[in-house]
Amino acid sequence: MNYHKNMDNDYSTLLDKAYKLHVSGNYAEAKLIYEKLIEINPNNPDVINLLAQLYVAIKAFDKAILLFKKAYEITKIDDIKVNLAKVYVYKNDYNTAIDELTSINKKNSTILNLIAFIYMKKSDYLNAAKYYEELTSVDDKNLNILYNLSLCYLYLNKLNEAIDYAQKAYDLNSNDLDLLLHLAHLFEKVDNKEKALYFLIKASEISENPDIFYRMGVLYKNLEIYNDAVTYFQKVLNIEPNNKEALLNIAQIYRNIDKNEALNIYIEAHNKFPDDTNILFCIYSVYVDMLDFDNALAIALGLIQIDTKNSMYYSMVADAYLELFDYNNAIKYYKMSLEYNPNDDGAKCSLAYAYSCHRNDDKALEILNKLEKTPAVIQDLTIIHLRKKNFKEVEEYYYNWHTKSHTVKDAAEKASKYFYKLKVGEKYGISEQIFSKFRSELPANILNKINIYKKKLWNKEDISGKNILVYSAHGAGDLIMFSRYLNILSQKAKHITLTAPDSLVDLLKYNFKNVDVINRECDIDESCYDFSTPEMGLIYNLNMDFNNIPFPEKYIDISEELIKEKAKLDIFNNDKIKVGLFWQGNPTTLRNRSAKLKYFSPLFLIDRCKYYSFQLTNIDFESNDIKEKSQIIDLSPYIQNYSDTAALLKNIDILITIDTSIAHLAGAMGIRTYLMLPYDSEWRWFYNEKSTEWYNSIKIFKQNIPNDWDSVIDRIKIEIENNI
Repeated sequence: MNYHKNMDNDYSTLLDKAYKLHVSGNYAEAKLIYEKLIEINPNNPDVINLLAQLYVAIKAFDKAILLFKKAYEITKIDDIKVNLAKVYVYKNDYNTAIDELTSINKKNSTILNLIAFIYMKKSDYLNAAKYYEELTSVDDKNLNILYNLSLCYLYLNKLNEAIDYAQKAYDLNSNDLDLLLHLAHLFEKVDNKEKALYFLIKASEISENPDIFYRMGVLYKNLEIYNDAVTYFQKVLNIEPNNKEALLNIAQIYRNIDKNEALNIYIEAHNKFPDDTNILFCIYSVYVDMLDFDNALAIALGLIQIDTKNSMYYSMVADAYLELFDYNNAIKYYKMSLEYNPNDDGAKCSLAYAYSCHRNDDKALEILNKLEKTPAVIQDLTIIHLRKKNFKEVEEYYYNWHTKSHTVKDAAEKASKYFYKLKVGEKYGISEQIFSKFRSELPANILNKINIYKKKLWNKEDISGKNILVYSAHGAGDLIMFSRYLNILSQKAKHITLTAPDSLVDLLKYNFKNVDVINRECDIDESCYDFSTPEMGLIYNLNMDFNNIPFPEKYIDISEELIKEKAKLDIFNNDKIKVGLFWQGNPTTLRNRSAKLKYFSPLFLIDRCKYYSFQLTNIDFESNDIKEKSQIIDLSPYIQNYSDTAALLKNIDILITIDTSIAHLAGAMGIRTYLMLPYDSEWRWFYNEKSTEWYNSIKIFKQNIPNDWDSVIDRIKIEIENNI
């Protein structure tokens, strides 16, 4: 008896020693003792179980599995099977692990939790959610279970359920960082930026983590709260000075509101990350936004040096040359772009446009006719055929262009982008007054176009007894130009409604008394018209052509009362030849048409002439010398609308103008006008060099070389001197 007792004591002592070595991490010595004890008693489940756990610790999973199985066969204890399942999880054998766990008859919360966890590891979120749901019926106050259940529903894209369980978890612990970030992510997914920000702000109070600040910056940026967006991106940079994405986000924000600052930030980013060509692309784009095409060209040429086979870089160079009116080089680089990407239809369109600008419409047509007839291609084809007076082809493309190019969706997106660009914080100096001004200048009354395109466009249907809406889809000059067709239309339609910019409404009402002229900002009741057409569509729908343009002598007038009122102004009290000038239009849309005042200097040497500026903004004299020599009288204080402009035109002798709305107004009134046209003039002037079928009173002076206004002014000077 004493002998056996001593053996038992020795066995217990060895087991105790092995266990202490085991838990202290001395696996090698513990393993030797466990193995010796198993030699003494091969069926001791405690030793077998402990040795199996040691094998797990040293990642000898196959040996651990054999021992756990043996221990379970001896004891039938469920906890051993649970440990066995965990080993299968470590081996990524999830199916066997689940089989082991589901074979246990009585499942407690630990087993259910483990099954749910394994299903999550398998990315089987539906089954994982099923087991977590079962767990909540047992314990609905367990933060981890609720959190994991929310994750499952997130991965299943059941966002409402995910938010519901995450909120329940938040009610248990409102300071869990992972949970706060998870809630923020969920609300970002459902596009509830305000809620997402709420949870990110709470998270930032717990941890000053740059990732959190970055997410907050992105949300504030998307909410157009630019001041706070910049603040949080800057917080990221304070922690991580080389965080490229934060720096580029700040630059992108400033790109909408302060292009010079944006450029400085992009240059800073380029200095930090000189190998990132995307930053150079951004710098190029800012230069383009700033209309600084010389610097844009330099950047693009530099990119070609970095990657000589990148077709996009060649197109960027070509785009810059195009904006610099260097059409030969533009054509050259578009061709090079197509050498590296022959299937780039965008580059082909641009090449065709460059040919068209360079007065080679036949070559442009050759390219465009081979392309898929997208809205952009149809538009380019239409414009070229308009210029060539190919009216049969115009009829083929025009209606297609308008139905495909101007859709409700396009109009809505354009309006959205326009407002996004302008809606900036007070910090950046955009006042409500300026914002309202820009809103009134929404091109083609975008808001009404959204409604107009819900109604069927007029496509040469019989309009006898029908109501027609003619809407202003282009600039004021286009509306003046094509308003000549309103009297013809009135003979065919029952009633005409015309939308127009507010500045034109009174003048058009005075001249077209049988037309209901309304501000294009006003809402239009769809029930008041049967068909709609843009103003330019009147030629198409009325079967007009360019060989017999109506009313070229005059079709716009203004009241004698207003003319006399303007005549009384002291500025007209002289015996000089009164010459009106208009030289600078919108720089973003009329670059090739606009001129500098310095080009007009030779005219200021003609003693018998007095010059009057019809510019609507303060005159940029460009230098004190020009200001002194020109002695131009600024008419802008006397102009509130086109009626005022018309009355002032009646008080001058000659108008010298670039291609803009005042040219059309003067021509429509029969005012003697010298029209300065760029080398690549608008289609409406066709290929004419001296006169136009649209207006008998207009004489054309066209550039013979791109961007050469000097020779144009020289010809105008000779014309004036020969006729005074």
